[in-house]
Amino acid sequence: MYRDLILHPGPWALLCGLVVGIAASLVHYRLVEYSIRSVIERQNKAMASLLAGAMLRIALLAMPLLAGMIIPRYLSVFTAFLGLMSVKLYLFFREMIKLRRR
Repeated sequence: MYRDLILHPGPWALLCGLVVGIAASLVHYRLVEYSIRSVIERQNKAMASLLAGAMLRIALLAMPLLAGMIIPRYLSVFTAFLGLMSVKLYLFFREMIKLRRR
């Protein structure tokens, strides 16, 4: 039953997976930006806080995928993954367009 829902999601599950994946990706991007900025400003060398922050961000990225596996009727795993990759793909293609213009 779950396998069928995961492999053949409905249109609302596809849309919800994409939205949740994009939201998690944007929150992850902002957390990384804030973390790097604070490390540079404070010159903090506490490895425990850096490790805890990294683990928190990894857990944040895993949540949409786990939710898609647990409730496939409402969330598609595949579009959640695509949503998680959306910010990274945007940044990659933005840089590729800039390189092409040069």
